[in-house]
Amino acid sequence: QLQEMIPDPFPFEEARRMFREPEVADTSATPAFKWSDPDVEGLKSYLIDEKQFGEERVLKAIERLKKCKGKSGQNRMEDFFGKATIIPNK
Repeated sequence: QLQEMIPDPFPFEEARRMFREPEVADTSATPAFKWSDPDVEGLKSYLIDEKQFGEERVLKAIERLKKCKGKSGQNRMEDFFGKATIIPNK
């Protein structure tokens, strides 16, 4: 059984600072996200050649992606449950 040992002395002040003041990315310079057609050749190259996924599996997944194109996104919860009704407190 592998157990991690707590260093002595433990840098608790640094650990606390990491939780209270985490490093965050500046998202103001992030470009807008835009859906586009998948890069089929890039997917195949990455998944099959670099990550050794099965070619048949990857091709099936790419076909499913292509079939989904143009279909609507998720339904609203109201479509499933019906319109919400608000009951006022007495």
